[in-house]
Amino acid sequence: MGSWRRWQLLNVHHVLSRRDLDGPGMERVYEEGKAKVYRIGDPLPRAWLVHSALIAGDEEALRLLDSEDLDPRATAVLPPESAALALPGGDAGGGSARVVESLPGLLTLDVTADSGGLLVVSQPYYPGWHAWVDGQEATLVRADYLLQALPLQAGQHRVELRYHLPLWPTLVSVLLLAGCVAALVLSRHLTRQP
Repeated sequence: MGSWRRWQLLNVHHVLSRRDLDGPGMERVYEEGKAKVYRIGDPLPRAWLVHSALIAGDEEALRLLDSEDLDPRATAVLPPESAALALPGGDAGGGSARVVESLPGLLTLDVTADSGGLLVVSQPYYPGWHAWVDGQEATLVRADYLLQALPLQAGQHRVELRYHLPLWPTLVSVLLLAGCVAALVLSRHLTRQP
């Protein structure tokens, strides 16, 4: 996937680079020495609703997303394991998504969906993220190769995305830290003895 499309999907507005960049939606707005600032002309919103989806493996998804024929505002590209999601298809209705709160590890949105669809969130899909819709845990899926998405029914909803670090990496980190401290204390103790 080209850089411009990746930045568009991730809601990037400006890019700082030492390289010359070009793309269909990029404009150089500042340059000093080797540093250049580019404006992304058409970033996608932080979250949006789609009512149509294509199913594709990773390589095909990247090809589709890089194509100018695909409008990510209307159609999401889902991996084969999400094929069971039923979307009405076409432009089944409008809707809006407004960010209420955005903190590290927490995103809260107020969403109005005129019909059922898929809420695509411009945030990298990564294990440890969990979704709640109106206080009930919801299924979070990968969309557009790198983003988060979740199915929504028609109506007004409060959507909350939270990151919870799984227990095992935390436990491993604590044990490694304790082992390092114990080794340091033991080595100091042994070097002090005659």
